[in-house]
Amino acid sequence: IGMYRQLRDDPSQPVASDPYGDVFLIIDGWPGFVGEFPDLEGQVQDLAAQGLAFGVHVIISTPRWTELKSRVRDYLGT
Repeated sequence: IGMYRQLRDDPSQPVASDPYGDVFLIIDGWPGFVGEFPDLEGQVQDLAAQGLAFGVHVIISTPRWTELKSRVRDYLGT
């Protein structure tokens, strides 16, 4: 990531025009994820809360909005 950010800061590099964040975390099926990896729930919530400042975007799918704790819902758009 450090090298990527250096290249983005150099206007002569093609990657400098990359409009996207550094990393995308995509979780397809939040209830299944939490059921299989309960210890990671808090870490994903922290990423949703603070990750954007570091170029980390969190994308979560869930069948029901209410399956997400209010703490994480506050940081996600629909």
